[in-house]
Amino acid sequence: MKYFFVTCLLILFSGLAQAQDSCTIVGYVYEQDNKGYLNEVVLRAALATHPTTYQATTNLAGQFEIRVPVLDEPYTFTIQKTAFVVKKKVVKTTPNTPDKPMYLSIELERQPGYILDLSLIELANSVSADSGIYSIDDVRIEVYNNTLQQSVLDIAKHPYPSIQIPLEQGYEYIFMLRKKGYYTKELRANVNVNGCILCMEGFGSVVPNVVDNLTEENAKGILSSSVTLKKVVFGEKMKLDKIYYDLGKSTLRPEAKTELNTLVQLLNNNPNLVVELSSHTDSRGNNTSNLQLSQARANSVMQYISQRVTLKENQVTAKGYGELQPVNSCVDGVSCSEEQHQQNRRTELLVIDVLIDSKNTERSLATIMQEKNFDKILAANNQSYAEIKLSLRCKNGLGFQQLPANYTGYKIELLTSTQPIDCGHYALQKVPNLQADLAGSAGLSLLVATDFSTLVAAQQAVPMYQKDFTSLRLVHYNGGKRQK
Repeated sequence: MKYFFVTCLLILFSGLAQAQDSCTIVGYVYEQDNKGYLNEVVLRAALATHPTTYQATTNLAGQFEIRVPVLDEPYTFTIQKTAFVVKKKVVKTTPNTPDKPMYLSIELERQPGYILDLSLIELANSVSADSGIYSIDDVRIEVYNNTLQQSVLDIAKHPYPSIQIPLEQGYEYIFMLRKKGYYTKELRANVNVNGCILCMEGFGSVVPNVVDNLTEENAKGILSSSVTLKKVVFGEKMKLDKIYYDLGKSTLRPEAKTELNTLVQLLNNNPNLVVELSSHTDSRGNNTSNLQLSQARANSVMQYISQRVTLKENQVTAKGYGELQPVNSCVDGVSCSEEQHQQNRRTELLVIDVLIDSKNTERSLATIMQEKNFDKILAANNQSYAEIKLSLRCKNGLGFQQLPANYTGYKIELLTSTQPIDCGHYALQKVPNLQADLAGSAGLSLLVATDFSTLVAAQQAVPMYQKDFTSLRLVHYNGGKRQK
């Protein structure tokens, strides 16, 4: 096994008759193919002949620091993170000049994930007499990686009623399925993240496509699921389960909020729906008081929704019908059980119309998710921006020169980061002479310092860097401003 020699820091321990050599190892861990730094990576250094283990964990910037005694025997480093292949490195320690540690870069490979074999079918509605099940094509299919906060798939009209979508481990995915005349559907998949080995929300039954197609402990494989889309039908009533009330009260029960959150998502995903929220009572009490009570119940639902959905004027109305529309035979003069009366104390959704708003219906899932995560993104960017400004100079004297404020020409952008870049970053190891551009919401942009006056000149230089920076791109500046 190949040895990795790192520079070590000489540490003097008090109480000892003579100095004891120690090695300080400072470095970073990043994902294969330069996909970014990895936090919460656990590194353990151990000796074959000694039980003592030295441990460190990477921070948000993927950095770690670990100090071990210098011995003749090399250390075996075990590097672990959920959803990644465990890696081992052998490191032989040697003392060196004080206050001059070197950086150890570690690349981790993500574990294999899944292939989701998704079928799209139409869900029968309660108004139409046709109860058949049909496959659906020409659906807009979008997938958003909510962990990386970036779009991974956007097909305007998928010509087939099925599709295979890769799901990598360690990510949360948001799906959105849209087709004109149907309710938009949002789904969520957590793949070995957020405490879920495999959690699928909003899908139908999720099963292995072939017997034994999943590996041991569900580490990888092919999954099969059918997702139903429902047509929007005017005049169709949708019963909202568990939106029940105590006798004589309009206060929402705690269990109602789960169902109401589903309604909130429905209205957020289908912002052009015009609906009526209708609330009903049982037949006990007089008709006038029941009308007032049902209206209060409808208003309580409306208040809950309006606090969580941006509604257009008159998009949602609340109406109480009292005891006038029972769902069973429990009317005045009929003896009924408490359970039968409970069925009438309900709230329903009635679809009245669909607004024409092409601008809104064309919003991408990425835009929708960025709006949902706006506060979180803003806070992260503000913090990162401050940290990035501090990271323009590094503690070992290296650093990045800022791009001239009025630069005009072309630059090769090797990568961007919303996290501080350590001076031991692989980019500095590969290309020591770099410039930095604080590129707004993109964070810190690392640029090759060479100036290119023409696009052709910049393109000719790209092959020099393409092997080490697979995601590089050319950026055009005019007066210090990026051009689109």
